Amino acid sequence: MIDWLPIGATWRGLLWFTLVLWMAHQLVSILSHWLFRYLHTQNIKPEWRAQKGKEPAKKLTDEAWKEWWLNHLVSVPLLMGFVLYPLFVWRGGSVDFSLPSWIDLIRDITVCIFANETIFYFSHRLLHHKKLFRLIHRKHHTFRQVRPVSSEYAHPLENLLNVIAMYAGLVIMGSHFLTWVLWVAMRIYETNDGHSGYEHINAASRHAYHHQFPTKGCYGTALGLWDRVLGTDQNWREWKARERVKAENTTTV
Repeated sequence: MIDWLPIGATWRGLLWFTLVLWMAHQLVSILSHWLFRYLHTQNIKPEWRAQKGKEPAKKLTDEAWKEWWLNHLVSVPLLMGFVLYPLFVWRGGSVDFSLPSWIDLIRDITVCIFANETIFYFSHRLLHHKKLFRLIHRKHHTFRQVRPVSSEYAHPLENLLNVIAMYAGLVIMGSHFLTWVLWVAMRIYETNDGHSGYEHINAASRHAYHHQFPTKGCYGTALGLWDRVLGTDQNWREWKARERVKAENTTTV
């Protein structure tokens, strides 16, 4: 036991929790970075590349990579070990490699998706208030052309809000350890896909559009639920329709 952590916490549990969760986070993050970098450098499916494949400034990308390494080697493992593990134990969790039931897994992932979409949408929309945008959210939007490394390039307060959105569902549900691992992998891929610089699916297209036109909506995650319900994706829908007509006209000429 660890006296200063919830009852049931152990050093062995803390180390395994942090190691496995961090490895899932790193593996998905690095592989998805590599995948989209390869697609861009080889100019694969150029018709899907946002803004005709225009690259972000190298100086900005280099700065984002420095922050990425700091976050992934220091901030993320500390967060997992000394914030998330205590919350996991407090909600009755223990680190074991048994499998959760399919019902529990589907239920908890569904809650995670909805909680993440809801918290992210409304906190993100709030950050687009003029004063908060200037003080906090502008840093993330220095990337007008997105790449996966830009997904975590943000003000510390914004990163905190994103962490709350990401892990709220797991804490609320008291999820099984392997559900934590699966959700972390899913969420990291989703955010890198949204910042891929490809418009291969609507979710990625919406977020590329949001970075290109930050005052025109599209505040949600890949789910896009609240954008659809509240109409904040309407500008993107109209823009997408115009782009489709342009492409069809180009093809027929």
